[in-house]
Parts: sequence; structure tokens; C-alpha cells
Amino acid sequence: MLSEVQRIDHPGQTDPNAILNPSMPDLASPLEADRIHFEHWENCWRLSNGIVDLVVPVDFGPRIMRFGFCDSENLFKIFDPVEKGARIRGGHRMWVAPEVPSFTWVNDSSPVEIEFQNDGIHVTGTVETESSLQKEMKISLAPAAADVRVLHRVTNRGALPVHIAPWALTQMAPGGCSVSGFPPRGEHPRDLLPTGSLVMWSYTDLSDPKWKLLRKYWVLRQDTENPEPQKGGSFLENSWAAYLLRDQLFIKRSTAPLGPEYPDMGCSVEIFVNGNMLELETLGSLRRLSPGESPNTKSTGPSIAALQSPIGPTRKSTRLSRPCSSKSLWSLLKPTHHQTPPA
Repeated sequence: MLSEVQRIDHPGQTDPNAILNPSMPDLASPLEADRIHFEHWENCWRLSNGIVDLVVPVDFGPRIMRFGFCDSENLFKIFDPVEKGARIRGGHRMWVAPEVPSFTWVNDSSPVEIEFQNDGIHVTGTVETESSLQKEMKISLAPAAADVRVLHRVTNRGALPVHIAPWALTQMAPGGCSVSGFPPRGEHPRDLLPTGSLVMWSYTDLSDPKWKLLRKYWVLRQDTENPEPQKGGSFLENSWAAYLLRDQLFIKRSTAPLGPEYPDMGCSVEIFVNGNMLELETLGSLRRLSPGESPNTKSTGPSIAALQSPIGPTRKSTRLSRPCSSKSLWSLLKPTHHQTPPA
């Protein structure tokens, strides 16, 4: 479960020096934070627990531009620099659903406010001109595991109510293979009612060889030689999607309580792929937000976690829904991805 945090208000004009040079209290050992130049961006913070590390930019966001094992490759896709103000950068970011370009595709090009906390970092973006929304990420690292929690929060700072859902998108580096699950399977004639759905978009083509539909899982592979976009979605109360990239298995999971309405015909998990990357997407429930209102922090925040199989999950909160485990995912994806798990 994601822990509840108090909402942090940031009234008035923020001092630029406070944004770029925040006070940094002692992080709980063994967590460390370093100011670094990362890829194309000079002002970034690197946060590490000695097992995994991540990079948060200061000059735009909220985003996470790197995530991986220390001294190992970045599991996230990073795009080459484009014109100033562009929204296509890669990494992990937050949007809102349903997808309406004028409202959803906003540029997160303004500096963010950074606040260090005992177990991680709290990142607060500026109020978006296009949407009047303010987005936050509370990023927490486990002290001794490849486990990162990201609590997402959106606040309506406009004058009118909006009907939206939090939407966390993680762009993965190319060359891997994703998988998510179906609801528990049954048998005929004992189980006669439907239990779930696979949502398709107008451009979804299940004859594309990047797809593989199985009894318990659905698989979508990234292929730079086959750039045709594909997308699928589904609902899982214990939502999860995984991505196998060479010898590393990344698992993203969140909780989607039954009852509320979810966007995109009821999706809590979506996977999108094109010739550049594959995107793991988790969604919260739709809410009508009055001016100044934020959704409940316990029910809106997808979390991300990375595990290197065949090392199994070491924390109860990172386990996938049974019968899936990291070892079974290796067995599932090996014939699709043409990879051999590490010894």
C-alpha cells in the first residue's frame, strides 16, 4: 500500500534559488542524494539506496529521467533534445485522462520545487497554463531493496471543476518485451459471466506480430524494425505490468479499487508501443475535482518497482498477483523475447 502524505501548498511566487538549491536534510541511511549533470540536463538530483538509483530534473517536470540498478543501464527511454518547450523527453511522467490533446499534452517545461524527505524526495510542478492543474510526485526508496514508490497527486488550481483521472506513464528503453495479466481464469460451464476485457484503440491490430495473447497474460513487444503503433488496456484491481529488457525485469504496479469509474472504457493498465519505445501506463479512477481539490492520496498513485530476476520480490508490497512471479515471468517472456535469464 502507498502511504498517505499531507498535501503541500506552495502559495505565491517561488524563489528561484529555493527551487535550484533546496535545503537537504539528512536522508535515512543508506539513501544518498547528489546534484549531477545528467544526459542533456545540467540541473538534476540523483537519488540512490546503493542498489538502484533514479534521476529527477529540476528545470522541468515533475519527471523521473533515469531508473535502474546502480552502475547499470537506464531502463527508461531518453529522447534526444528537441526545440525548447517540447513535451517529448522520455522517462516517467504524469498526465491526466481522458486524453484530450489541448488539456493532456501540456509542456512541463517550468522548474519544479524540490523538498527532500527522510525516505526520498517530493517534487512539485508549477500550475499548468493550459489546464490549471498542479502535479506532484512523492518518490520514496526502500532502504535495502530494488523498490521505489511514486505517489502521484494532481490538484485543480483553476476556477472551474474538472472531471479527470491521474495517469502515470513510464517510457521504457527500446528492445524489450512487456506483459500484463488478465483477471483470474475459470472454466465452463461453472463460470458463465464475463470477468474482464481487453480494450482496443482504433489503430490496434492484433495481427501485428508484436502481440501475443495467452490464457493468463497478454504480451506486447517493442521492435524498432516494426514501428507501427499498438496499444491495449485492461482493468486489474491489483494492477501490474512488467517489462523485460535483456537481463533486467521492471515491474510497475498500482491499486485500482473496485467501484469507481475508470477512463478509457474502464482501464487501470495500458501499454503503448511504437518504433522508439514502449510505455507502461497505470491509471486512477475518474473524479470531479472542484477548484482547489485533490483526489485522495491513498487511491490515486501508481508505484514503480524494478526487480532483477530470478531474484524474487523481497517486500510483500512489491509482489505480483498470484500465480505470477518474477521466475514465471522469465519463463513466459523467454520464448517471446529470445533471451536467457541470468544465472
